[in-house]
Amino acid sequence: MNILEGKEKQIQKLQILFNEIQICDNKKFIENLRTCISLLSQNYSLDVLLSVIYPILLCKKSKIPTKIVLFLKRLFDEIVLEEEGKLSVLKLFDHLISLVNSKTTRVRKNIIFLLNILSGFNFINEKISTEILIKISERLFDKEKSVRKETILFLCRYQNFDLNESTKIISLFKNIIRYDPSNECRKIAFENLEINLFTHNCIIERCSDTNLGIRNIFYKKMLEKINIREIRSDKKMYLLKKAFTEREINSTEIFVNCCLLYYDLPTEFTALIDDLYSPSTFKLLEKLIKQLLNFLDFNLDPIKVFEDSSLSNLLFYFFYLSHIEDTKSKDELNLLELSKYVEILYNFIKNAQEDVEKKEKCKIMFKILNFYDFFDDESRKIINSTIYKSIKNGAEDDILEEAIKIVYKIDPQSGDKMFGALIHKHIDTFPIFALKISKYIFKYSVVVNKIHEAIMNEIVLPYQEQNLEKDQLIAELLFFYQLIESNDDIFELFKSYRKKCKFFFEMSVDLSLKLKCDKYRLFAQEIFFEKINTNDASVFIPGSKLILSQQILDESLILKYVIFALSFYFTEEDDHIQQYLNVFFHEYFLEDSSYLIDAFCPVLENLDKSEKYFIDRVLYLIENSKKQNGTQILFYKICVNLYTIYADTKLGKKFLYVLSKINIVGAWNTNLTKKILFCCTQLIKKPSVVKKITDITSSIMTIDDGEPISQEDLQCVKQDLCIFKK
Repeated sequence: MNILEGKEKQIQKLQILFNEIQICDNKKFIENLRTCISLLSQNYSLDVLLSVIYPILLCKKSKIPTKIVLFLKRLFDEIVLEEEGKLSVLKLFDHLISLVNSKTTRVRKNIIFLLNILSGFNFINEKISTEILIKISERLFDKEKSVRKETILFLCRYQNFDLNESTKIISLFKNIIRYDPSNECRKIAFENLEINLFTHNCIIERCSDTNLGIRNIFYKKMLEKINIREIRSDKKMYLLKKAFTEREINSTEIFVNCCLLYYDLPTEFTALIDDLYSPSTFKLLEKLIKQLLNFLDFNLDPIKVFEDSSLSNLLFYFFYLSHIEDTKSKDELNLLELSKYVEILYNFIKNAQEDVEKKEKCKIMFKILNFYDFFDDESRKIINSTIYKSIKNGAEDDILEEAIKIVYKIDPQSGDKMFGALIHKHIDTFPIFALKISKYIFKYSVVVNKIHEAIMNEIVLPYQEQNLEKDQLIAELLFFYQLIESNDDIFELFKSYRKKCKFFFEMSVDLSLKLKCDKYRLFAQEIFFEKINTNDASVFIPGSKLILSQQILDESLILKYVIFALSFYFTEEDDHIQQYLNVFFHEYFLEDSSYLIDAFCPVLENLDKSEKYFIDRVLYLIENSKKQNGTQILFYKICVNLYTIYADTKLGKKFLYVLSKINIVGAWNTNLTKKILFCCTQLIKKPSVVKKITDITSSIMTIDDGEPISQEDLQCVKQDLCIFKK
């Protein structure tokens, strides 16, 4: 009996000490720790240990207080110094494992937290078997994110353990990062994921993660730990594109540092270009190389470039020349002698038809040609002669354009004669080639003269065929002609190609923007209206130009466009359009988020995927917009819609979640705060939302000044809520 009484007194004293720890100062903390160790040393039984642990297991706080955690760690450190204490801790570990599937959420969470502390001891760690890991791993699929969080933290040190023949714990981590519904859980798993060849793909995918926090972790913590030389070329290109188009993180600088870290520059510039070049990455690669060249000071010898005239060497030479021209002057460009250069160019063009890489080389060679100055007749003759020989019997489209562009840059008169003769030679036997020459003449010879009139009168106006490729080229000729000389008859003819030409809307918008004339503006608006009303995705890119240039002023049309664009962006997979819309959203909404606020509810209402990504992204744009109190206005609109539409539907939960994500701050507009409070008092009457709205109301009341709402605002909010006097 005396033993039992002594044990009970010991337990009571321990519990009193534990309660004091949470509020005591550091001095008292140390005293209590010593007293607790002394009491436990009298009896290391499991019951006594559990008397200390059970209050922690039942802790309702989202996080166990730091002082308690520190106390526990110090306490266990002392206990395990004694063999009897070590055995008692082992029993405690086994007991906690047996409770890991408790029906109470906070108990499951806190048990795994304590197991994590205990597993830091080697003698416990050695005891952790596959069976135990399987049991704990099951909590990765717990319905409560707080439990999943603690489980992830526990399993971090066991990532390379096998759960069975086909599954490692690290595989479960990858699945959490990709698919867990909680961004918090995904972040914890991602931050702690081991970096190796097995996880590279999962890590690289995070550069385009829907969650900004996870993208932040990728760029600021993970990217420089991946040796980008060791990953596949397509992955490197993917990283290049994402790093240079990311708009919310300074990812470009981080990617540049990565290249400096893993490539021996300048020696390995061509290796880097080989790894990252494709026609689609050309502009981004140019930006990258120029930024890298800012860190390096060296001269590139053109003779050595053409000793090994590989595509990567030519690209590097072009990027290098462009960098020198930008940062120094044209006089400092180190160029090969012109006659030698055009001889190499001619040989490339001559063989380009049968070799894809040579076609690419030709394009780069023409770009390099633009760095030369053509001050004398001799140099112009060399170029004209080379180009004529190169294209007289046909040429690839890109090569043809570059050739015509350079000729009209240095010698327009000779260009008219040369290309006029080629059109005449091919119009009957090779009409597509002749039409392409005509198109590039119109594009690069920007003053109307005899050759323009001849092409219009002899080719364009008499055209009566129905051929898709020719229709496209004729429409482009009419487009370029109008850019040089506006003409009502030509415009009417151009309009007749509305259904025949793939890029007709794009051309119409460009005419409207460049010529700034009502007839072009009204016509572009007409097509915009048609495409919006038929949900035609081809409206996005040209349509955004009209909106940004304020050529569309109809508010209902703009809102319709914004709703369509947001819905498409968050549900469809079209990298080109999404990349463009990403730029549009930033340029437009960061200036004024009004339409984004108005579009929010209709878009979220109909989204069936990417909902959290949509919410996070939109809140980011509204919070960073120049528009004052944007998130407060959105808060009010959601409250109104909850009351009038969503509260009693399945959508109610979705919109309540948004309200919980919006930061309620003291800087909110006082009058609008009172209107929101009134909405909340009405929403509390709806049983389906009463609990959440009560919590929200309490938060809003902390920033309210306590004054009553004005009669004018009261009438306004009642009207919005459709509350009318009976």
